[in-house]
Amino acid sequence: MNSFYLDSSHFELLTVSGDDAERFLQGQLSCDVSKVTESSFLHGTACNNKGRVIVPFIILKSGADYLLVFGPTLGSLFLAALKKFLPFYKCSMQLNNPAFSCLGLVGTETAKLLQALNLGIPAIGNAHITDECLLATLDAETPQILALVTNRSLLSRLENDPEMISKDDGSIWQSTGMINGHFPFSAEDSEKFTPQELLFDRNEYVSFTKGCYTGQEIVARMHYRGKVKKQLHLLKITVNDSSDLQALKLLGIDGTELAPCIKVVRTGSLTAYALAVLPIESDIKTLS
Repeated sequence: MNSFYLDSSHFELLTVSGDDAERFLQGQLSCDVSKVTESSFLHGTACNNKGRVIVPFIILKSGADYLLVFGPTLGSLFLAALKKFLPFYKCSMQLNNPAFSCLGLVGTETAKLLQALNLGIPAIGNAHITDECLLATLDAETPQILALVTNRSLLSRLENDPEMISKDDGSIWQSTGMINGHFPFSAEDSEKFTPQELLFDRNEYVSFTKGCYTGQEIVARMHYRGKVKKQLHLLKITVNDSSDLQALKLLGIDGTELAPCIKVVRTGSLTAYALAVLPIESDIKTLS
């Protein structure tokens, strides 16, 4: 697999600063914010009071500040949903802090590129901060690294090394995330799904030992008392150039429709990855 970078237009970054930043976030997010350090990060969600996901994110820390990384337009949804709570806390939120540029790095040559730039590569699930950038390794089997870059010279080198890395249109980053168990959430998905329906509970977006947060009662009840009968299944499918990826349906051997494909990402001229909601016992590779 060649290596690719995803430029900053595919991310939104929100900085939360102030004496009450941790307390504010801990009362709103599904993850345990107290466990985030400069050498660690977490996936998490903000939910509405019905336990449905407003947005997912990755949360990191730089000094006393918390950095939340979202897909495009999702940071704006987060800010709109949570800003009403700010008057009760000594903290502030800033969307798209100009001090940082977010990049996604994915592929087998990623480690070689970072080593050539004398940057330490954190172990999977860990973060590493320097004067030039903050790196978080999301997955190591197919290397997928989030980089928050503060040095403009370093940013230019990461984006302009054609021998080692090419520009991604988002499909490589999304499909790699899907393979690793992460739903490619977009603004149109906001407040439609519970964390369990997106398998976020299995992928450590949710802490069931922390204190209360918005939507926590419903999310916890589904975890301890509910029985989920359907879940996301990941499919690798064959397509052609004329395939309408927005209208794909999964059919049974008798031709009846089993489920629509709710997310489809093309990964080549003949292949794509898709997600469909099917009964748990379906004999299909699942996201886990």
